[in-house]
Amino acid sequence: MEYLGIPSVLITAVAGGSAFNDMPTFAGSLALVSTALTTVLTFLNPSERSETHKTVGGQYLALRNQARIFREIEIEECEDLSTAKKRLFRISG
Repeated sequence: MEYLGIPSVLITAVAGGSAFNDMPTFAGSLALVSTALTTVLTFLNPSERSETHKTVGGQYLALRNQARIFREIEIEECEDLSTAKKRLFRISG
């Protein structure tokens, strides 16, 4: 999300400089744009979303590994279909 954060910082800097150069309308407009970008960045909260994706990805990999172990190792030890179903439901549960 740096494509929102970096422009926001740059626009804020230009707005501050414009305020010192007696350009209040331009400075005010840039301040509003900067506020809008910062608000969007805060609303999207990329760090929290990234952490959520990482957690879910880890859970997916763990489930995939359990399913692989079941498919390649445990299913051969199952005596009948009902035992295999019970083990499969234990993995998914």
